[in-house]
Amino acid sequence: KILTAFSPQMAMMLNMPLTPPGPQGEPPLQMKTGIIDHLGSQIVIAQSIEKSAVGTAGQNMPQPKTLVAMAVSNREALEKTLLFIHSGMIAPGKPDARRELLGHTIYSVDLGGMMPGFGGGPGARSPMMQPRVGPGAPGMPKLAFTVTDTHLIFATEDAVEQAIRTLGSGGSQSVASTKWFSQAKSAIPSSVGLAGLQNSEASTEAIWAALRNMKMPAKGGGRAAAMGLAGAASPEMMLSQMGGDLFDFSLLPDFDAVRKYFGLSASYGISRQDGFFFEFKYINPK
Repeated sequence: KILTAFSPQMAMMLNMPLTPPGPQGEPPLQMKTGIIDHLGSQIVIAQSIEKSAVGTAGQNMPQPKTLVAMAVSNREALEKTLLFIHSGMIAPGKPDARRELLGHTIYSVDLGGMMPGFGGGPGARSPMMQPRVGPGAPGMPKLAFTVTDTHLIFATEDAVEQAIRTLGSGGSQSVASTKWFSQAKSAIPSSVGLAGLQNSEASTEAIWAALRNMKMPAKGGGRAAAMGLAGAASPEMMLSQMGGDLFDFSLLPDFDAVRKYFGLSASYGISRQDGFFFEFKYINPK
């Protein structure tokens, strides 16, 4: 309904068949009836940074793990559709692109093979858009998805594995069991339409470490270095574009010296009779 209000043409795409009718008269597969109708109303996006990846000398900005989960209303029907799409469109003729883990199927997604521009070869991106190379440069992540009784989870392959293992552990390792999450969650209403909770101490520590370990380009080479870093969300790129070779971040103290200034943040949005209401709270450390 929302898409129709913006663009009827875009809404029509959801009803376009993804496959022709089956040989036995089966109806064609459609995005709406095959996938969207089997999803719930909740979307969860979570990010985390491995503690061991923060503060290593000479490395670039630690890459956070990002996980997207959409609520599921009919796991069996959704997985049947996704299996058909994965085996027929995403990884045809590659049965090893699927594997079982603790009662869940992990479906691997090779972006490099599906879209050559992401993985080199014909049609690859121009040099300006190429990812960083050399020590510390992130490689092409291996993406995957899985379906649980409650959610469709999409992330890097190792993050999907970790999510499945966390579910199997009974929730003892989940973020909901951490002290900071409980404290941040208690700062917002119990029922909201949109919520964002962040451990600002942890996220700032990662940025702080990246700044301290950053090797700035030689004078006069800042602009060229920025072009080589194009497309990478890193302090090096942002600061080199601004003439960041003027700064020496190695003079920053250890993060422990400023840790006490960073706490938690919580934000939320709700709908009211007079419109939408949003609030952001910064929770000072104790």
